[in-house]
Amino acid sequence: MGSPISPVFAEFLLQDLERSIIPSIRSVHHYLRYVDNVFSVAKKNDSALILDKLNGYHPEIQFTCEIMENNKLPFLDTMIEIKSNFTLGFSIYRKPTNTDKYLDFHSNHPFFHKCSVIDTLVYRALKICDDDKIDTEIEHVTTILRLNHYPIKLIKSRIDRMKATISSRSNSNTNVTVPVTANQMDLNSQLTRRLVIPYTGTLSLKIARVIRSITDIQVCYRPVNKLSTLLSNNNQISTNQIGIYKLKCNDCPKIYVGESGRDIISKSTRTLE
Repeated sequence: MGSPISPVFAEFLLQDLERSIIPSIRSVHHYLRYVDNVFSVAKKNDSALILDKLNGYHPEIQFTCEIMENNKLPFLDTMIEIKSNFTLGFSIYRKPTNTDKYLDFHSNHPFFHKCSVIDTLVYRALKICDDDKIDTEIEHVTTILRLNHYPIKLIKSRIDRMKATISSRSNSNTNVTVPVTANQMDLNSQLTRRLVIPYTGTLSLKIARVIRSITDIQVCYRPVNKLSTLLSNNNQISTNQIGIYKLKCNDCPKIYVGESGRDIISKSTRTLE
């Protein structure tokens, strides 16, 4: 927290932990990590021992463990399942706190932003789910998009388009390599110029169309009239005593660490309830 370089140092620390501890645990057969989420295949009876070793690396780095139940284990947004033939099956996992709330179709955003919402959900379903789970997931995606006021005609057209795109990619010959010339490498290395303009509807689209017709600049849109802009109070921002703070609970050893742009009153007593 507090600095953009913090995740880099955290990654260094985790890599040192993995090099020094994981090879010594023989019961760990597979160990895969994405940022701070670990997927591991190990003996179930040794889970407590493995957790103790990991938590013993540093008192400020503590792991939690979730064990597969009923041959199912969620990892990130994927539900991993051991099938009857002992192969792995995959489907979409949503946390219990998931609200299925996405960008509303009636919101003041460019049309292609809304198409991207549909494409993202459909692409995830087609790429993650097994063949026998795809139809169920597509039905769920259609339902939640309808609840966010997306027209059914648009939903179906984007689904068909995404299916065709993925099918064409899988059928293409990926083994063919095209030689790249030096001039092409220099051209690809050039930075793409982009211009971000506020999105106000038809006027913004006309301005972008004119800019694209006379320049090679890519035009992007920035939504306006957001709640954060309407409700924020810039008068509360201060540079006197701002930063990271820690609150301690009087009744338990738990602490809360946060970051604030407001004044942090020094030598004050704050407790968690």
